[in-house]
Amino acid sequence: MVNLLAAFILVRHRDHASGLARAAWLSARNDSLANVAILAAAVVGLWLSSGWPDIVVGLGIGVLNADAARSVWRAASAERLGERSAEA
Repeated sequence: MVNLLAAFILVRHRDHASGLARAAWLSARNDSLANVAILAAAVVGLWLSSGWPDIVVGLGIGVLNADAARSVWRAASAERLGERSAEA
């Protein structure tokens, strides 16, 4: 619940703020989505008596975090390049 609340608080800063604020929002969002997906996988896994839902959710979380990392990397690179051109 705390991650979900943090994501709702940070959502208005996701596009207009620094890369750090975007990273904080992405982290809170990803944690919230991962928590919900893990709980859903637990229910489905118990119902099916299978570990596959855990594997699928784990892969999904990996993809979600890789996409967030790419987004933060691009934002940080743009900020760094913008600062260098302002200094020159």
